[in-house]
Amino acid sequence: MELLRQLQQDHQSFLATLARIQGLLLDADNRYFSNGRERATTLAALSLLDQLLRDLRRHERTEHREFFPLLRRRLPGLNPAIRAVELDHGSIQARIADFRETLDGSRRVLNREIIRKALALMRGLREHMKKEERGLFKAARTLPLRA
Repeated sequence: MELLRQLQQDHQSFLATLARIQGLLLDADNRYFSNGRERATTLAALSLLDQLLRDLRRHERTEHREFFPLLRRRLPGLNPAIRAVELDHGSIQARIADFRETLDGSRRVLNREIIRKALALMRGLREHMKKEERGLFKAARTLPLRA
């Protein structure tokens, strides 16, 4: 199913972007800007966050307009799992916006708050993708290719 393949590719792209953001912001010991906080690095991370947010919105639109309706029609027993994923989407968008605001310097924050939010966001996105892949994507693979 081409739709499923595209959604899985999106997840791989999101993971790569998260790794790039983490590489920009955190060193191997998860310390924020071990060489000091540099505005150019912050701007690069913000740019990646903005791209990630745009890509996530596109991905979510595809899920809501095409993937979830297909699953609801063909596998109605998945409705509770679909609702849980939909709730996750709103939470993820809020976490990204909060992290972006923190990183942008709209208010003074300690480096440890930036680290905490960065790691929480990355962990949350990874957990969400695993939930989709182990539940919805796995179930979608049982559908005939013509679906």
